Amino acid sequence: MAKPAISGLPQNIIISAAALLVDGVDVGLVSGVKLTIKELTSPVMTDQLGKMKVNDFYVGHEAMGELTFDEFTAAKMKIAFPQAQLLTSGGVSRLSFGKQIGTDYLSLAQKFEFIPTSDDVNYAGRHFVFWKMVFMGEASIDYGPDKKLVFKAKMQAYPDPVGQPSGLWLGYFGDSAAGTLVPSAAAAAVPGVGNVGNGTVSNESTNDAFTKTETWTLTAITSTVFSVVGAVTGARGTATVGSTYSSNSVTPANSELILKINAGGTAFAAGDSFTIATTAANYV
Repeated sequence: MAKPAISGLPQNIIISAAALLVDGVDVGLVSGVKLTIKELTSPVMTDQLGKMKVNDFYVGHEAMGELTFDEFTAAKMKIAFPQAQLLTSGGVSRLSFGKQIGTDYLSLAQKFEFIPTSDDVNYAGRHFVFWKMVFMGEASIDYGPDKKLVFKAKMQAYPDPVGQPSGLWLGYFGDSAAGTLVPSAAAAAVPGVGNVGNGTVSNESTNDAFTKTETWTLTAITSTVFSVVGAVTGARGTATVGSTYSSNSVTPANSELILKINAGGTAFAAGDSFTIATTAANYV
């Protein structure tokens, strides 16, 4: 049996066979699982009428998929399709599909976990988890004298609006107990030996996604302007005394380092400097 395979980003994830857990409940074996994770971007053009693209901004991800249930019962389908109605009488079960007009899908979404059965099912390193996923759109049942009963369905994933960082995570691949994130950090700024000015640096902040482990050097060009250079990142423009500085001036939210240089009682002189050590986020 083929091993699960993943391509690059955007991702097409193909799982030959897997157990599906919905909110932690096993709803049966599935096959032919195909999950697509697509990165969404918004282009920036030269002007309102321009056709030249000058930049792209990341605006989110979209995740969707389709699968075939290899084994299922009405009770298990009720777990997977919470909008359906399960009626049981005298040991006989009936599942009625449908929902109220105007029902939103996010309220029906549940945690989906795919556990590939072609691997060691106890090894969580190859599990796929989506925080908020729901079956929607299309589903079909194929049944005939030359085939077994096959239930096919399509899925849509949404970002978790509450439980995950920034409310924007769709899910993850691997073992959730693999480690604990140590956030990125910036040490206190160290003034250069022999500085003329007695100002300070404050409000240092980092970004877990972009900050690297390196030393930043701030060097005064004039009494109010400092050049900023990261040992790994390289030159990152200039910082003005009294104003908030972001190392990524185009998209401040993606900055490796944010800080503010404050004037003191004695003005800075050309050549005055500060160094700041930053540490990248990591898992332990």
